[in-house]
Amino acid sequence: MFCPVGYVTIAELWNEFSQKHRATLIQFILEQNQKEALAIAEEHGSPDDYCEDIFLASFKSFSAYVANTNGRVSKLLIDVDLGHSNIFTKMSALESFFAASDPIDAGEDGYWLRRMGSNNFVALDPHDREAWKNGVWEQRCLNGDDFAFASHAYHTLPYVFERGRYIIPDTPPPWHGDAIDEHFLPKIVELFAGNSLCLLEKDANKWRKVTLNGSTFVQALMGEKISIGRTSKIPAAMADMKRVFPKGLPDISWKQMLSQIALETGNRYSESTLRRAIERSEL
Repeated sequence: MFCPVGYVTIAELWNEFSQKHRATLIQFILEQNQKEALAIAEEHGSPDDYCEDIFLASFKSFSAYVANTNGRVSKLLIDVDLGHSNIFTKMSALESFFAASDPIDAGEDGYWLRRMGSNNFVALDPHDREAWKNGVWEQRCLNGDDFAFASHAYHTLPYVFERGRYIIPDTPPPWHGDAIDEHFLPKIVELFAGNSLCLLEKDANKWRKVTLNGSTFVQALMGEKISIGRTSKIPAAMADMKRVFPKGLPDISWKQMLSQIALETGNRYSESTLRRAIERSEL
């Protein structure tokens, strides 16, 4: 990761945060959901996704910057449109599962899954009770309750940052068209491709004081509803498909289906979202 003097990369801050709080946050979220582990998957993804959500939420009051390899720095708002769009937006675990199951979205040999989700991305259907029952995530805790040594696992995929490296990819991932704000997020990639996300050094030190050295930061956020992932479009698309085509799939093109759904419901979806909704609803 890279940034000029006077700035600190978000990747560096993630390493500091993870070392300080990861074990505590993982233990907390697992204990909170021990009776229904699926609640973690549906709201956050994995326990590591929850830890990442808390980390990303900690920048809400700060301004982010992007730096290229030549040292040029530009200011970048984390939230725009009253929080409707956020550079840290991630797909839900369900949509990430569908993306991982799609050869185009996943890329050759899972290229895009590793590029955006890291080597620790694990595709998991959040509604698969058997998968959770068999301990898909807990198997990574090789040392019992010593969560500090548990290997990482994530079930969500980011839109415009590479997990762990916090670099904006040089090409938008195939699923960028599924974003709620399909204009803002791809534009970030177009303008700042290959740039590293960072904070001013003085802001990073303020962040450290509150987030790493303060004793109440994590405790204050524990239990609050915090999720960087966006609400899945798939359930709404499933409902609209059944509403517009109650007798099943019509013999028309995808473009025609999308246009008819938009005309009758006012809701617009990408072709990939519609395909996933159809697969899920078994229309």
